[in-house]
Amino acid sequence: MNKSLLIVGFCLMLVQLSAQVKMISFENFKSEVLSNFEISDEQRKALYPLYFNSPLIDEAEFRTETNEFDLAQMEYTLRLSSNSKEIRKYQNRIYQNLKNQYLFELKQSIEDEIEQVYMDYIQYYFNVQKLNLRKRILPIYEDIITILSKEDLDGDLSVTDLIEASIARDKLKQRIDNAETKMTLRKEFAGEDTQELISVDLIQKFLGQSLLINDELAIEEHRLELTKIENLYQMEKAERDKILDFAQIRYQSNPEDPWQEKVSIGFGFRFPHSSKNSLDMIELQLERMIEEEKFERSKREQEENVSKRGLELQEQIDEYFATYDIIQQLNKYSKLIEALKPSSKREIVNILKLNIESIEEDINLLDVKEELYESYIEYSKTLGLLDSPQYPNLLSIKLLDSSN
Repeated sequence: MNKSLLIVGFCLMLVQLSAQVKMISFENFKSEVLSNFEISDEQRKALYPLYFNSPLIDEAEFRTETNEFDLAQMEYTLRLSSNSKEIRKYQNRIYQNLKNQYLFELKQSIEDEIEQVYMDYIQYYFNVQKLNLRKRILPIYEDIITILSKEDLDGDLSVTDLIEASIARDKLKQRIDNAETKMTLRKEFAGEDTQELISVDLIQKFLGQSLLINDELAIEEHRLELTKIENLYQMEKAERDKILDFAQIRYQSNPEDPWQEKVSIGFGFRFPHSSKNSLDMIELQLERMIEEEKFERSKREQEENVSKRGLELQEQIDEYFATYDIIQQLNKYSKLIEALKPSSKREIVNILKLNIESIEEDINLLDVKEELYESYIEYSKTLGLLDSPQYPNLLSIKLLDSSN
């Protein structure tokens, strides 16, 4: 039996000495992944062929007419419609605003990618931890199988238990192999940085802070939309107030007297405040009022969303601590069991199984913790913090230092 006790002790040593998968830092992870999602030169150059500069002449027409199909009596008319100074100014502003909206959409895409990077890293981080815990279980199964393979004092073998333990070991080994294969996909990240995430206690403290919603992207989107409406309104106003519609030169030849030619100059004037322009301007004024109301409603919805996300995060924090307390109680019982001196092969196997159950409880706690960190990132996104210079790494343990 002393030999069996040595096996138990050796098993516990293997648990600690089993090869552990090293963790890469979030900074390396983020810089490597996001380098592919920055606004590229190609995306910026896509704007170059779309260059626009409002011209002085809005429209040019050249007309010819004949008198009773007599080609000798041709009449030529050149008509030019000009843009006013105000029309040109606001046409150029509309073009610039559209370019800004395009760049804004690219920035929004990057924010979505930043959120995905956080979620991917959280999944990666906890997968590594769960993998390392499962690798600690594997040698325990090996020792259970070794013990069950030995004959009892009466010469019997625990065949059923042996088969069950072997099946469980093989399934676990396959799961570990699959997980390690996925980990090899992260070999492109150089370095062996250790990573320590912000603790749940600090997340709870962060949640308790009175943080203002600072969704810069939503504010910028609102500003761009208002600017577009304002520029369109001012351009409609400039077109409405435009007085000179066109200028034209008419030339008519005289076949009877080639030295006598007729040249006339004409101008077209518009009556301002036409009904069409007035209706367009009223429409734009209403669009501006609608946009203001939509923005106010979106702010209220965002405040409600922040409150909802905060409550969900707090519930998961409470669930984590409740699960943690249960595991701490189980660990006390495990220590009591370890102090016992097993008197039979069955008791040794049961002690080893209890060690496995203890590690599996730790894995379950990691599942709870992973969901908590994902909720934390979603909560931070509702506050507009994902791409904030003040919070370059929301998973950093120094997060609260930067927020004070």
